[in-house]
Amino acid sequence: MAEKMDTILQMLQQMDRRMNEGFGRVDERLDRLESETTGIAERLGKLETETAGITERLDRLETETAGITERLGKLETETTGITERLGKLETETAGITERLGKLETETAGITKRLDRMEADITIIKDAVTHNITESRSHIKHVEDMQERQQRVIELLSLRAFEHEADIRDIKRLINNQ
Repeated sequence: MAEKMDTILQMLQQMDRRMNEGFGRVDERLDRLESETTGIAERLGKLETETAGITERLDRLETETAGITERLGKLETETTGITERLGKLETETAGITERLGKLETETAGITKRLDRMEADITIIKDAVTHNITESRSHIKHVEDMQERQQRVIELLSLRAFEHEADIRDIKRLINNQ
């Protein structure tokens, strides 16, 4: 019985170590995801700032181009540069969107794995509870048997003393006759 309990305890300790290792890896991946998300947020902030700057420049260009044709050519050149930058921003935004999609996929995978681990833990917990209940029942049965055996031993001891007394009485009767 003790061996079974030791085996169960060892299995639980192994499972606990594996779970701790698994949770450590999950924590590491979550830390990386948080770090990448922070980087994305910073880049988005920069993009917003740059976009605001571009908008301001466009407004200035519109007011300046009203009177001067030469400046109009310069503005067209600058507008071309802005268009290129916007294209780059769109490309970068598409890359960010793709990375966010990957993060969402990884997070969904982690969630599924955690769900499976929770289900496994529930099964193990139920099995351990069942084994403990069986062990307690077995121990109670053994204790009951020991108690009955103790009563039988006491009864036999009492009878042995009675028999010895009877034998002594018979010997005395025989010796006295």
